[in-house]
Amino acid sequence: MSRAAAAGAGGGPAVEIAKCAAVPTAAAAFADVAFDRLPELYDRVFSQLFAALVGRGIEPAGAPYGLYTRVGETVDVQIGVPLGAALVEPFALDEEVEIRGFELPAGTVASTVHVGGYDGLPAAWQALVAELRAAGREAVQPCWEVYLDQPQPGGDPRGLRTELVTLVR
Repeated sequence: MSRAAAAGAGGGPAVEIAKCAAVPTAAAAFADVAFDRLPELYDRVFSQLFAALVGRGIEPAGAPYGLYTRVGETVDVQIGVPLGAALVEPFALDEEVEIRGFELPAGTVASTVHVGGYDGLPAAWQALVAELRAAGREAVQPCWEVYLDQPQPGGDPRGLRTELVTLVR
């Protein structure tokens, strides 16, 4: 999906509305996760997932993502990567984490790109939801983040790009 460069109508982030097909993925699913535990889980999965897939002859078909099926005081999240075809056989990433086949959902989605550190994502999500409301749309779950750039140890997070995507009605 390409992204519009201009600011949204409400002065917020540039938002694109598009219809998307389902995309098969390989991901680890976690339930009832405290927000402060998310960085640990993302690091745990992403540090092992790519090598585990390639070792099974499976090539990722896009940038890694985190899909939130429930957001509240805690979250339910899938952490994974898109694939070119469905993952047929689940496998253990480590003693506690299983990788299974899932899908990024089909439907009408709104998306925008946040540029900056991950600490700016909550405000970016709020701006996206506000822009959708101003356009007469409603964000519905699930929503997901696509991590377009890999953070580097000691690197400057101000240039990191994260695509925010949500189903809309």
